[in-house]
Amino acid sequence: MFSVRFIFLFLIFLFVSNAQAQTTYYVSTLGNDANNGTTISTPWKTIKKAVTTVSAGSTIEIFAGNYSEKIIPLVTGLPSNYITVKNYQNDLVVIDGAGINGWGVLTFYGPSYFKIQGIHFAISDSSSAYNWQPAIIVGNTSSFIEINNCTFKQLINKHSTGIALYGNDTTAVGVHDIKITNCDFGNNSFNMAQAIGVAGNVHDCEISNNHIHHIANSGIALVGSDSTSKKWKYDYARNILISNNTIHDVYNHTPGMYQQGMVISGARNCRIEKNKIYNCDFGINISAYSNYARTDNIEIRENLIYNNYLQGLSIGIYNYTSSTGRIHYTNIHHNTFYQNNSLKTGAGEFVF
Repeated sequence: MFSVRFIFLFLIFLFVSNAQAQTTYYVSTLGNDANNGTTISTPWKTIKKAVTTVSAGSTIEIFAGNYSEKIIPLVTGLPSNYITVKNYQNDLVVIDGAGINGWGVLTFYGPSYFKIQGIHFAISDSSSAYNWQPAIIVGNTSSFIEINNCTFKQLINKHSTGIALYGNDTTAVGVHDIKITNCDFGNNSFNMAQAIGVAGNVHDCEISNNHIHHIANSGIALVGSDSTSKKWKYDYARNILISNNTIHDVYNHTPGMYQQGMVISGARNCRIEKNKIYNCDFGINISAYSNYARTDNIEIRENLIYNNYLQGLSIGIYNYTSSTGRIHYTNIHHNTFYQNNSLKTGAGEFVF
């Protein structure tokens, strides 16, 4: 009888604990951080307040408005209880990094198990004290973060990046299990330098079903051996899936400053599949820009690559006379290339 009562009370405890953990909180430009945030009529004012207060399993719903703040989550979710940050219903929520110092408008530096959904990111100030300013940066050992259905269109700082996976950790853990899906990067003014950058100790991530366009530098970059992580044996992006993305109009058209829809330099064990890449200087560039970089085991399959200014695909080290980078085991199959080299230099569809 005692054991049945104990089990009954234990189940009640679990139910109550789970219900408490899955609270919905609200944020509004008209709110107050002194509120409890738990009802539509008592919202918090800042997203920063929310991501430093809630517990695992919580949902943060943000009402329409422009939020100019630097956001650094200090709480973390759990494997079965992600923290979700999303727009309320179909509200237009803009997080703007104008005038904010430091890297990252939204910075994950350890916290994990987050979902970011339906948010518009902007850096509406064209000047910055920092040469590199991502809208979202994921570093240290942050993991299991899903960024879905977000836009990165008004990043007019010429040094801005949409999302940076910055693998600076010096242990085997690194940044891992990040998913970037169904997002829109770029605008017709070519203000944004890069859509997605993956560098250093980053592994087991997915970049899929995104629209990347009108970028001044590279659409997607996978990089290794550039000292992002000071531990050389972990300093390379690896086990990355890039699939079903549409990448176009990533170009400079200036000799010596040509840009690429996708660049892979020093990354390993990556699969590039079913992407559509067109109207770029280069479609895909596989290289080894840094000394001692080793680009290894890259599979490129079932992509549609066409109408690019120079080559559809280029493979080779950056500077043969001085670089010690190497490219090994690249497998290219079942892709479609056509009408590349619109500049008509004679380079053809691809160059080795």
